[in-house]
Amino acid sequence: MFVPVTGAECYACIGVAEGLITAGHTVLFAVDSMWAGKFTQYGIQEVLLEAPAGPHTGPHGGPQDANAAKIGRIQHLMKTGKIGPLPPIEKIQHGRSGIGGFAMLAMKFDKQVEPLLTSIKPDCIVLEQFLTLPSVALSGIPYVWLWSPNPLCMVNDDRAPPMCSGLSVNGDKKLWQEFRDVWNNECKESLTKFNEYVVSRGCQPLKDNAFTDVSKCLNIYGYPLELDYTDIRPLPRNFIRFDNFKRFDKHLEFEIPVPLRDRPGKLIYFSLGSIGGADVENMKRLLKILSKSKHRFIVSKGPLHEEYELPDNMWGAATVPQIQVLQLVDLVITHGGNNTTTETMYFGKPMIVLPLYGDQYDNAQQIQDKGCGIRLDTYRCTEEEMLNAIEKLLNDKPLNEKLRKISSRIQSDNILFIPIPGAGHMNACITIAEGLIANGHTVLFAIHTIWAGTLDKYGIQEVLLDVHAGPQSPEVAMTDMAQVAKHMVKTGKISGLSPIEKARQGGSGMGGRAEKTIMFDRQVEPVLASVSPDCIVLDQFMTLPSVVRSGVPYVWIHSAGPLIMVDDVRTPPAASGLYANGDKKLWQEFRDVWNNGCKESWIRFNDYVVSRGCQPLKDNSFKDTTKCLNIYGYPLELDYTDIRPLPKNYIRFDNLKRNDKHLKFDIPVQLRDRPGKLIYFSLGSMGAADVKNMKRLVTILSKSKHRFIVSKGPLHEKYDLPVNMWGAATVPQIQVLPLVDLVVTHGGNNTITETMYFGKPMIVLPLFGDQYDNAQQVEDKGFGIRLDAYQCSEDKLLNAIEKLLNDKPLNEKLRKISSRIQSDNMVGRVNSSVGVAEVLIAAGHSVTFAMNHHWLGRLTKYGIREVLLDDTDTLSTETSSRDFIKSMSQQLVKSQIVSSLSPLEKARIKGKYQDRVDKVLNLDRHIEKMLIDLKPDCVILDQFVAIPSVVLSGIPFVNSNSVAPLSMWDDPRTPPPASGLSANGDQKLWHQFREVMYHSCKESWIQINDYIVSRGGQPLNENCFHDTKQALNIYGYPLELDYTDIRPLPKNYIRFDNLKRTEKELEFEIPVPLRDRPGKLIYFSLGSMASADVENMKRLVTILSKSKHRFIVSKGPLHEEYDLPVNMWGAATVP
Repeated sequence: MFVPVTGAECYACIGVAEGLITAGHTVLFAVDSMWAGKFTQYGIQEVLLEAPAGPHTGPHGGPQDANAAKIGRIQHLMKTGKIGPLPPIEKIQHGRSGIGGFAMLAMKFDKQVEPLLTSIKPDCIVLEQFLTLPSVALSGIPYVWLWSPNPLCMVNDDRAPPMCSGLSVNGDKKLWQEFRDVWNNECKESLTKFNEYVVSRGCQPLKDNAFTDVSKCLNIYGYPLELDYTDIRPLPRNFIRFDNFKRFDKHLEFEIPVPLRDRPGKLIYFSLGSIGGADVENMKRLLKILSKSKHRFIVSKGPLHEEYELPDNMWGAATVPQIQVLQLVDLVITHGGNNTTTETMYFGKPMIVLPLYGDQYDNAQQIQDKGCGIRLDTYRCTEEEMLNAIEKLLNDKPLNEKLRKISSRIQSDNILFIPIPGAGHMNACITIAEGLIANGHTVLFAIHTIWAGTLDKYGIQEVLLDVHAGPQSPEVAMTDMAQVAKHMVKTGKISGLSPIEKARQGGSGMGGRAEKTIMFDRQVEPVLASVSPDCIVLDQFMTLPSVVRSGVPYVWIHSAGPLIMVDDVRTPPAASGLYANGDKKLWQEFRDVWNNGCKESWIRFNDYVVSRGCQPLKDNSFKDTTKCLNIYGYPLELDYTDIRPLPKNYIRFDNLKRNDKHLKFDIPVQLRDRPGKLIYFSLGSMGAADVKNMKRLVTILSKSKHRFIVSKGPLHEKYDLPVNMWGAATVPQIQVLPLVDLVVTHGGNNTITETMYFGKPMIVLPLFGDQYDNAQQVEDKGFGIRLDAYQCSEDKLLNAIEKLLNDKPLNEKLRKISSRIQSDNMVGRVNSSVGVAEVLIAAGHSVTFAMNHHWLGRLTKYGIREVLLDDTDTLSTETSSRDFIKSMSQQLVKSQIVSSLSPLEKARIKGKYQDRVDKVLNLDRHIEKMLIDLKPDCVILDQFVAIPSVVLSGIPFVNSNSVAPLSMWDDPRTPPPASGLSANGDQKLWHQFREVMYHSCKESWIQINDYIVSRGGQPLNENCFHDTKQALNIYGYPLELDYTDIRPLPKNYIRFDNLKRTEKELEFEIPVPLRDRPGKLIYFSLGSMASADVENMKRLVTILSKSKHRFIVSKGPLHEEYDLPVNMWGAATVP
């Protein structure tokens, strides 16, 4: 629920609300009745208040005519001198701050809001107010403060000018103090009264001269980075800046008016807002000046538009669609309201600012100080000043280019990655970047020069940290990598020493890392200033103070093993390779050695962090990840969450696997016809640089009867491979892994997670760091074997190969894990078909399912044969179930199919069937080929739309309908499908719904009907997407719920009470936490798609937590994103 000030401030709230509605939230505005009907066009629900809802309404709010109320309010402002030629400080000195009126109205408004909170029970409140509302502060409901004015209004800081003063950030600070003293003196009496009210309501007293307490909530504000004051006054961490809160106003259109279209001159937008536009005498004065310009003007005339005419070089109206106009013009003349200022910056236009009151003075001065426009006196500017300013700004090419770049930055949503320059870390970051780019974001990598020129193939922009470096050849990059690897071998980091011996030797190398991080941090700082990212993604071993202090939201990616993220005494220490169920004395011994080795480095690095203005780090910890989102990639089956649950700001993915779609790989010719299994051998770029050890291992593997694909590493030319091997400096790992039967690896995090994705057993030969932990966990969990990379004997290595290749239970277990990671959970329609298939199999029939990759391996347990269709989904086969369901649910939310809209409103959504039609057009050709290959005796279809290849095949087919019966057959004797209308209800509503539905689906129906006819099929009945007359139709629906009493079905329809599968292999007992609790037992499931709407699931779970009963919850694919109360137990899926 939004609680906005009812004025232009509402537009900022609309901008935020549109984003929330798009994400599937229900948004309500508690507003003055003068705004009634203004918000529904945005999908916002209105809660109308009877009395004035904010200080702007004054005595003219309420249910009277909105325009009359607005005019009366403006005239009051002009009469009292709040709008007029006096400078800011004189308006305050004359008692014209208006703060007393604000305080009185806030107290009345607060009492109006209180009952709303009780009746509506919002999950979150968004406040856009000038003063604290005790009813909100004491409600116990999370709230966010949205600041729509200039940022100086949020926090009174001595390092910046006072709000509403219009004083320059570079000006005389004595003037700042003089203005503050006058302001504080004027507000003292009002503040005292308001503070007494706040305390009487049960809140803490407000600070001196403050009317709000924003320390305990999230604060968001809209102001372009280039205009903000963060360079002189950094804000607390609970303040988040957006460049603007621009609304879309997609329902509005605008073209250059005919009278201006063919006139010469630049196009200029002139608006002083509704308040400035009502000062008719001043508007006439300014228009007379502008009439002498050679340029054209679009004028927002304001509420008294009928009281003055425009010259012939102008066109205007009472209001104009500002968002649409700004895109067309070359210059903006404005009063400097915050919305107009930020929206003009969004479109990159220069401004002449004529401020009238309040924060407009601050915006005007900041625009001039930052070189984005010119400030003029609204009432005293001369003809010469105005016309010269217009020509100056229109002809200032450097300024216009600067504004174009600012506009490009604001509109592009820059996300800056700062990765560790190692192959594994880079690859994990590339994975995340690919998803962000696919969703329309601009992604930049701040990288070491050895990676220059390697990222453009992914669509990633490179920011090189060495300004003298340019793109390098792969050979040069490989040479640099070889030098790093040689150094690691030389210093013993890659060697036969045990993990604890390496820790004792100097240890972890954290001293060197700390020094490099300090240098790196100073390199990153100017990059942040130049790139101005909207979000930063870090993958680093240590904190970067430049990022922490930047004020930019940041996310931490952990591309190494999970133990490195959080040191928890319930798990082995990171980089130890110790057993999770092992001797905890060994854990402590390793920790002591590690901490002792790092102590001096930690002290130096912590001193640096503190010197940069950050909070001190915890003992022996080189980073603080408690205040940001953390994501990591590690399979559920390997993770440590069973012994150490992670905080809620950590999100696990099964992998951070890149697609590498641009790479291709075929089994090399020399291996293609050789006997034996195919094995992938890689020790990573670092491990492969120990040529002596690589030669030793290759010699052992040469005695195997199997074939090997070898990633030889940066020193690939220094050794040759035997005849049972093929290799290269690097190989496309993602393409190789699906082809092989076994992986021999160093245990880097990417290789581990990617190998689990493809379900392959592993022999792990760890070399350093988290590789020891991965190796031990793979062995502990039974997915492979850990061997010593330097001391493993020929017998051990060759025997391990044979053991894993011949372990059928292990390979089946890994196949199921791979299927889980890769599969989706869209089970509703398939489950119905499985129910039918089980009956047919029991009767002795052979049943085959033609399906997409997401179901591969999941149906054999029912005795069903699987035949894989070519990829017909909108996502690749490598998309995890989590990503797939999330994407599908976001599409449904975005299209508003899943939303709080009524069925009729959803029916109005045009093209809602288009996705189904597009899939069928693709699916039909694949099925045609499959029918020829399989020659089935009968086809069973469960589809929304007719499949011509089946209809025309001559093979008998059955339509199995897994949806509600109304969707099978639209009969005028029943309500229309998907309407939710009562069978006993008003049939006029049935007819209305049908008309709306038919209209919205018309184009899709024409497309599929034309396609069916072009394939030789009979035309479909109008507005019907399939023809059920030619086939047997079966459906599952209980007799007691069916519509057969009002609409008997044709004889080719057969009803079953259900199409329930047996799931005999699954067992379930009431979970222990619920077993002895009192209360009835209730099952709660919204299905795989609806449960992916996490916010709504949280809302419903919160309600159910107040029940005295017990609940079993099917949490859905995003099950890890929310917790359940004590009266519930749940899992991603339940049987």
